[in-house]
Amino acid sequence: MADHQHDSWRIFAFGVWLLQPETLIVAVLQLRWHHVVPYYTQREMEAHIFWLNTGTLLGRLLVSLFIGCIVAAVAKAREMVATLMLSVLLLALTVVGWFNVARLWRERAVPIMFIKLVGIFLIPIGGVMVREVRRVTRARH
Repeated sequence: MADHQHDSWRIFAFGVWLLQPETLIVAVLQLRWHHVVPYYTQREMEAHIFWLNTGTLLGRLLVSLFIGCIVAAVAKAREMVATLMLSVLLLALTVVGWFNVARLWRERAVPIMFIKLVGIFLIPIGGVMVREVRRVTRARH
C-alpha cells in the first residue's frame, strides 16, 4: 500500500513539473554556466532574455497541446467532446481571470489573453491528433 502511494506521489510530482516548462528552459539556458556566476555583455544578456521568453512561451503552448493529447487518449471514443469541454471550461476561467489582470495590469492584459487563447485553442488540436492517429492505426489493422 505504501509503495503504491509513493508511486502516485512521483507521478503527481512529474505532472506538476511538466506544467512548469520554465524550469526546464532555465536549466537548458544555464547548462554552460558550470556553477559560476556568469558575466554577460549587453548582447549576450539580450540573447539570454530572448531565448528565456521565447522558450517559456513555446513551452506553455506545448504543454497545452500535450494536455489535449492526454485528455483525448483517456477519453477513448469521445476525444473531441472531452477536449472541447476542457477548452470551454478553461476559456471561462481565463475570461474571469482576464478581468482581474486588466484591472491591475492594463498594458499586459491583451498579450496575456492572446497567449492563453492560443493555448486553449491547442487543446482540441491535441484531441484531433490523437483521433487521427487512432483512425490510421484502426485502418491498418
